[in-house]
Amino acid sequence: MKRKVSVPVVAVACTLIYAAGCSSSKPGIGTNPGVTAEPYNPKQAPVPSSANFSNLPKADANVPDAQFVELNSGYQIGALFYALSSGSLPDYEKLSMAVSPEYRSTADTFRKRDLMQGLKPQIDQQIQAYKDKRNRYFTAKVGGYLSAGNLLVLKHYDFKTNSFPLAQDMSPNTYYSFSDTPFYSYIFTNGSGFQQFPLRDEQKAREIEDLLTKNQIAQGYVTAYMFAQGADAANRRVQMQIVRMVLTGPGHNEFARH
Repeated sequence: MKRKVSVPVVAVACTLIYAAGCSSSKPGIGTNPGVTAEPYNPKQAPVPSSANFSNLPKADANVPDAQFVELNSGYQIGALFYALSSGSLPDYEKLSMAVSPEYRSTADTFRKRDLMQGLKPQIDQQIQAYKDKRNRYFTAKVGGYLSAGNLLVLKHYDFKTNSFPLAQDMSPNTYYSFSDTPFYSYIFTNGSGFQQFPLRDEQKAREIEDLLTKNQIAQGYVTAYMFAQGADAANRRVQMQIVRMVLTGPGHNEFARH
């Protein structure tokens, strides 16, 4: 007698919010409550000079914050990759390892087979849901918190540009992955245009600069609101367009958005 496979149910519509550090109380589409995935440090991989992102689908800039869902696992990236890559068949082994703690932990090959039989329909459902562009809006913290020891995500205020430059390279040469499924990753197709965070409000700029100088901004973060546009089949990589960025300070107070 086969045991029942317990996996997260896929929600086809996202109605909950993840914005400015406030996550939803229920999983929306693409969330993976069975896995705690740590984001990998950004890695460098030069993008071919022939890479052209101009023909990819574009985000609807009017989509409200509430329709963006937290990107928090490699399983989401993997499912997105197969939804956007027409020539690639799903790797159920890798996706099952990401979505099912039991699948990852058991050495019983018969149990693995039974688990995968139960997981396949739900993985397929997740991939199919991501084919609808309305379900491809996500949020992710850029570089974690603004301060990790002496490593700052934001550089000090630049008066020439009236902005806080980001220390992290936002170009397509930098890719991101999660520890649950590092086989899949994503890049920003337009990240170079968000390399600096403009802030002309001098009072707010002074507050942030003071926190940076005193290294007291550890609980602040920069959140990218992004849209999954396409897939790089050669590298199993999802191409993300940044729609907007939000700068949040300690206490989850929004300082500014770009």
